[in-house]
Amino acid sequence: MEELTAPYRTNDLDALQSLAEQRRALEQELRELNIRLSTLLEGKTLEAWFEDRTQVKQQLQELLAEFPQWQRADPDADALKRQAETLEREFVEQVESAEQEWQDFQEAFRQAQQTLIGHQQHIRTIEERLTEVRSQLQALRQDGLSDEERRQQLRRVAMQADALRGQLADIQQQLQQFGTDPRPTVAALEQQIGKLADERQSRKQQVDQLYGALEALAPEAPYTALTALEEEIEQLGRRIERERLRAEAFRLLHQTVSQVREETLSSLTGPIEKEAVATLQRIAGSKFQRVTFNESLVPDGIVPQVDNRAIGLDQISGGEQEQLYFAVRMALAHVAFPNERHLVVLDDVFTYTDAVRLARIQTILDEAADRFQVVLLTCHPERYFALKDVKSFDLEKLAATG
Repeated sequence: MEELTAPYRTNDLDALQSLAEQRRALEQELRELNIRLSTLLEGKTLEAWFEDRTQVKQQLQELLAEFPQWQRADPDADALKRQAETLEREFVEQVESAEQEWQDFQEAFRQAQQTLIGHQQHIRTIEERLTEVRSQLQALRQDGLSDEERRQQLRRVAMQADALRGQLADIQQQLQQFGTDPRPTVAALEQQIGKLADERQSRKQQVDQLYGALEALAPEAPYTALTALEEEIEQLGRRIERERLRAEAFRLLHQTVSQVREETLSSLTGPIEKEAVATLQRIAGSKFQRVTFNESLVPDGIVPQVDNRAIGLDQISGGEQEQLYFAVRMALAHVAFPNERHLVVLDDVFTYTDAVRLARIQTILDEAADRFQVVLLTCHPERYFALKDVKSFDLEKLAATG
């Protein structure tokens, strides 16, 4: 007894009991301190934090070298924010102005094309009128009038022709602003169209010749071959009907299974969403009010309290995504197996969850252990020492002793 109590410098049972209780309290405090230290380190070593601090100092020196005035006084975050907002607003205005200029250019180009079409139609009209004037001039020379009468009519026609030529010159000058004359291109396209029409006619003649040859050969087909073909056609018809019935049966089966699946998922979605939202609010507070699911009952969106519109899961933090999936899994377990005890396996699903919310999750896991067998696979066992009646197994040691 003296040898056992010698390290404690007393053999009084009450004193030894007090020392034992102090030891357990210190061990519990040590575990809590280890949990806090692990949470603060966030999975990193002290060396890694020191390296991060060195990088931050280097970045700070680079910023001070670029902005030396910050050595004398801290940067004005509000002023920098206003400056950034001003630059962003000016950039947006420049982009909007450029887009408006582009739209104006497109509209001007469209109007120019319409004007070009109108001028081309006007040119054709003037050319037609010139042709009519030339015809009238030819007729005037053969109408038996006197030279004076012809000169008068000629002067009138010449004046009209000069006016038309002036209009034509103005239109041609306006057309020069729109680039090259499109008429050669139109002529080439018309020539290609003619070639294609000739080729089409040639192909049609070949098809007609083939149909004629086929009709000529049809009466010469042997009767036995025709009978065999008819029997084969009948067999193929029966086979096609069987395959059609089989395909119809598969279609009906697929529709029935899909309908039953949709009805089952529809009946589960409401209770699962309600249970998942309740669990999520216990973890993260009343930040979110609803969870949306896709057709496979996988969460694909979440509705915050500040807005009734669903947002994608990529717009929330990694820790909140972990907590949402955990809440949905627990809701599935409660709703799908209300009266059965099943296994719930979680494989390091709280990597990005902070210590405060992790403590709330531990409370939920303690409650769930009354209904389910909860198995936690983790590389950070110290984060779960606070769980009640937890049994720990070191898989590496078990594998080594195998």
